[in-house]
Amino acid sequence: MGSARVVTPTISGVPAACASSVRFAIESGSLPPGISMDPASGVLSGTLTKAGSYLFQARMRVEGTSYSYASGLMPIVTDPAAFSFSGWELMTTTAPFLQDFRVGGIGHTVYVITRGYNSHTVETWASTNGGAGWTLVPGAGPTGDLRRFALASDGVGIYLSGGTDATGAASPAVWYFDGTTWTQRTAAAPFPGRESHEMLWSNGALYVLGGRLGMTWYDDTWRSTDGGVTWTLASAHGFENRYDFCAVADASGAMIVTGGHNVSVDRISVYRSTDGTSWTRLPVDENSPLRTANQTQSGACALLNGRIVFAGDGPALTGASNTVSSSDGITWSYEPHKIDLMTLTAGGVVVDGRMYVTAGSGTSQRKVVRTIP
Repeated sequence: MGSARVVTPTISGVPAACASSVRFAIESGSLPPGISMDPASGVLSGTLTKAGSYLFQARMRVEGTSYSYASGLMPIVTDPAAFSFSGWELMTTTAPFLQDFRVGGIGHTVYVITRGYNSHTVETWASTNGGAGWTLVPGAGPTGDLRRFALASDGVGIYLSGGTDATGAASPAVWYFDGTTWTQRTAAAPFPGRESHEMLWSNGALYVLGGRLGMTWYDDTWRSTDGGVTWTLASAHGFENRYDFCAVADASGAMIVTGGHNVSVDRISVYRSTDGTSWTRLPVDENSPLRTANQTQSGACALLNGRIVFAGDGPALTGASNTVSSSDGITWSYEPHKIDLMTLTAGGVVVDGRMYVTAGSGTSQRKVVRTIP
């Protein structure tokens, strides 16, 4: 498990003459296995032997006086073998796309589809150097001044659905990009118009899930088995309605839904479906690390090294990592580093074994970050 970091407690307020009389003790709870505390200095040291969360309270006393002070601590120990990656690296803070962008991938290339800040059209940007540099793909994209649309990738192309224009009118179209050209798959999909929804490729089918239009929020699931040309309603009510959430296919191809905005959405709610018709809420523990990562009810996710990786929006509010992962959607563990991204765009993509996420809006800083193996 690795060695514990040595921490020397501070004893401010204790007269120097009494410092040698200070004693430390565990008053309640227990230290992580393999860790001990020096009663004279309060230093914690040792070799961690078991992952988990450990709650204990330590008390400092000054012998011969009535002075004492207690503090509760809850260290969280994660087995490095459970990590999906070793950290995050920042690729750029000056990406050329400025507003309403989503990330996708085809082959070895990372793509960002965005509403052009000045052009007011859908633009396609490509990076072949890991997100550091970006080139505008020539040719027309999906029609309309679209924002808050959804993307999905089947590995050889990128699908786009929905979104709204400047007037709030929803687009009923579904589009497909093959790495060179955009083509319209249908001009009028039968599902209700929406924005801030999710689109997902799972087990050979394309799905549209959730989202909202104005104050109407959706929890439905629509399925297409011919690449977005025709659609059928798979489920009218599969999960708690939500928008700006995460949808990802797990290692078996089953769909996982979590996160998102809705005052009634539980931050640890995770739903799973193999066909889009039957959805099951998974039994996630109330104290799951997913709750810490999902503080703002938003985030990006992708399947990396066989595990679902969820990166929470904004800084980690508790100081812990706000990136967690799971192999089954039930048991979640912390990843090694937090990701400090405000205005994190929903959705993530894995290209060449690295997960990419984007963040930012307008002329402020636009970031692209990726995982380090």
